[in-house]
Amino acid sequence: MVVQHKGRKFRVSTGHIVKPIAHWNKKDQRVKLSFEDYKTINSELESLEGHIKSVISNYKIVNHTVPSLEYVKNQINIDPNAEKDKTFPRLMQKFLERSKADNKASTYRDYKKFEASITKFQKEERLTITFENINADTIERYKKFLRKSNNSPYTVKKKLYHFKLFLNYGVKNHYIPSYNQSLFDFKASVNKGDKVYITNKELERLEKLKD
Repeated sequence: MVVQHKGRKFRVSTGHIVKPIAHWNKKDQRVKLSFEDYKTINSELESLEGHIKSVISNYKIVNHTVPSLEYVKNQINIDPNAEKDKTFPRLMQKFLERSKADNKASTYRDYKKFEASITKFQKEERLTITFENINADTIERYKKFLRKSNNSPYTVKKKLYHFKLFLNYGVKNHYIPSYNQSLFDFKASVNKGDKVYITNKELERLEKLKD
């Protein structure tokens, strides 16, 4: 975002990247609807723009003069809506809220299943997950929990993928600086079954089954 103040300009990074021609609406100064994450980015831009205007307006009201460029710059770095609760449960809540708003119902259901597995895992293992203890031991225990809960290798891999998406959301929203993505590697084995063909008589018997 480019801020013009007192005849000078300075830039504020949003941390987002979009292709200028394909995804940026130059007239509206917003991300085009064709971009997958347009709602999130446009919402952040509007919030940032409102914050900047509020900083300048409030300063004028209190001090009866225009703030300096340096003052505006410093205040922009102070987000009035910054999340104070930086815990694992709060991030999970925000992740699900955002998922419900931005994704298909089926995708949201998958994320809810992931949350349910995390809740059950913590209860059975008598463990409270925090960002500090997301390490090799915790993730291996989670993998073992998923396997012994009769999940297929594919389902285990999918749950770990959702865990990574969740932590990526945490990095993007400044809950955690980074995490070790290799902890979530899981090779789902493929069991090839025998090809079996049924006869017409067997097919007729299947068709006559009441249930």
